[in-house]
Amino acid sequence: MRALSMLVLCTLLAAPALAQERRGPGGRGSGMAMPEQWVPFDSLVLAVAVSDAQRPEVARLHAELDTLMQRGAALRRQAREEMQGSRNMDRMRSLRDQLDFLQQDVARKHQAIRKLLSAEQHAAFDALRAPRVVPERRRRG
Repeated sequence: MRALSMLVLCTLLAAPALAQERRGPGGRGSGMAMPEQWVPFDSLVLAVAVSDAQRPEVARLHAELDTLMQRGAALRRQAREEMQGSRNMDRMRSLRDQLDFLQQDVARKHQAIRKLLSAEQHAAFDALRAPRVVPERRRRG
């Protein structure tokens, strides 16, 4: 069981590195799309060793977080469709603001899950990639 947990954890940690390798020159290009869900629930249970007592509440919060992730994916698709051929800066800002607000909700759900876990489980939970509905903004400089 422990070996399986480690395998799942290693797989989850390797995914962001593989996504970065697929990027084109200058960090842009054919990188992987933003995910429509966070870590699958079964993988989370294995990676963090969620107990039977924790499972119902973690499952509820995880489902809510995934719903937010799916809303973020739908909003990104809508933004891409609306922006093709159009450069309405006000609309672009509005969509970005909506995504930023959604990201705050995602972060709150993520933290709520973390609060349910024991101190021993925090390290494994923190090792998972944080859920994102928007890519992190790149710093210019």
